[in-house]
Amino acid sequence: MIIDYTYFRGEITIAQKSQLEVREDLQLLINKYEPVYLKQLMGLSLYTAFIAGIDPISGAEQRWIDLLEGIVYEANGRDYEWMGFENNLKESVIANFVYSKYLQKEIEQTTGIGQVRPTAENAVIVSALPKIVRAWNEMVNWQKAFIHYLDQNKSVYPEWNPYSQNRWFYFGWSPDYEFWGNYEECDYWPEIFHRKNNLGI
Repeated sequence: MIIDYTYFRGEITIAQKSQLEVREDLQLLINKYEPVYLKQLMGLSLYTAFIAGIDPISGAEQRWIDLLEGIVYEANGRDYEWMGFENNLKESVIANFVYSKYLQKEIEQTTGIGQVRPTAENAVIVSALPKIVRAWNEMVNWQKAFIHYLDQNKSVYPEWNPYSQNRWFYFGWSPDYEFWGNYEECDYWPEIFHRKNNLGI
């Protein structure tokens, strides 16, 4: 796996992650959801090549290191940055995705009588939805830089298969801004390209 428990800090801190039981539970979610996220983000062809390419035994090519660790690159006379999936800042789109899934799991726990919300003695129940929304939408914003980097380096990443085959979305680029001016959502995109709101939709 690319990330570990050390990425869950700051605004995506997970309580008691120093406890072995919590870490083990978190690692199970990383093992499950990291591949799910990367396959949706990259498409299967690029994901498969990327995972094989970062194998430390075979030695990674620079193009895979750039995806993994991040890169500053130039496009149309401007400098841009892809933060990477792992970095010294311990910030990662993968961690935000796993964090959102972790909180969703904690909100409702399955019991023999169905779905119940956990309660604690002398505690006030506070909705985790705002935390999920913040982490999720930050992930959506961060991954735009990943898409932009790949679009500017298609010759380096022939495994990247943008729309109309599997891109799922359209960017309307405005040269006057450092972001995508028109970010139009479609129902058939994978979930990671849909922003969330505090209503849970």
